[in-house]
Amino acid sequence: MDFVMETFNIHLGVNCLFCHPGKMNGTDYNIDYATDQLRNKRVARDMLRMTMKLNKKYFDDPLSSRMIERGIIWCRTCHRGYPVPLLPPAKQK
Repeated sequence: MDFVMETFNIHLGVNCLFCHPGKMNGTDYNIDYATDQLRNKRVARDMLRMTMKLNKKYFDDPLSSRMIERGIIWCRTCHRGYPVPLLPPAKQK
């Protein structure tokens, strides 16, 4: 799971707080990894399911159940380091 989380950090240019809420508790900062409170976390799960389906359907390349490998289509395919995928450049006429 660390591999997947680090991949999100790099390929989306975000940190843990993008999907996991945190709050100060005295001098400690606690991150709630279990909650599904933030929409970004729910969307990330949907995106993982989508990439797994695409890799299986078009490339016969399903991710391992341990998710230690990445597929041909992965977060960086569309996100390229940004939290929201960039649109491709407009075609010149």
